[in-house]
Amino acid sequence: MRTAGLWMMLAAGLAAQQPRMQNAKLETRAGSEAAVRQAIAAQTSPGWIGWAAPVTKPHSQMCCYSSWNDVRDFGCWMETRMSSADQIRVPAQDAVRLEGNTHFFVLLRVENGVVQKVRTFSQECPLDAGSLPVVWFTNMDPAASVSFLASLVRAEGASEVRKMSQTAMNAIALHKHPAAERALERWMK
Repeated sequence: MRTAGLWMMLAAGLAAQQPRMQNAKLETRAGSEAAVRQAIAAQTSPGWIGWAAPVTKPHSQMCCYSSWNDVRDFGCWMETRMSSADQIRVPAQDAVRLEGNTHFFVLLRVENGVVQKVRTFSQECPLDAGSLPVVWFTNMDPAASVSFLASLVRAEGASEVRKMSQTAMNAIALHKHPAAERALERWMK
C-alpha cells in the first residue's frame, strides 16, 4: 500500500511540472539543452517548446486575467485570442498548494528554427496553445535551462531582439539555481 501511495505522489509531482493546456498538440520528450536546440532547429512551422524549472519565489503568480471579477477569464492565450467570448476551459486543479509553486514554466515561441518569444507562467496558470504543436521537455536540468536562456540574451539588436533578451533574462532570474545567480552576475559587471 505504501508503494502505491508513493507512486501516486510521484505522478502528481510530475504532473504539476507540466502545464494544463487546451488546444495543444502536445509531445513530451526527455529534457536537455541539446534536445531543446534540436527541437528548435526542426520546428519549421509555428510552435511552442517548453519545460519546468524550479522557481525562486514560490508565491509569485504569472498568469493572465481578462477580468478580475470573472474567474472564467483566468488563463493565458499563447496565440492570438479569436474573440472576447473565447474562454480557457482547462479543468481546475484537484489540490490547492499551501506551500506555493515549486516550479514555473518556460515557453518558447519558435518558427523556422528561430526562437521568437520567451514567456513564463506559474504552475497554476491554464494555457491555450492556439492549436499549435507544443514540445514539452521533462526533467530539464535547471543549469541547462539557464544556459540555454543565456544564449538568447543579446546586448544589441532590433527592438524584438532586445525584448526577447529581457524576457530571457527575467526567466533566468526566476530560476532557483546557482547557475542563474552566476549568469546574472556576469551581466551586472
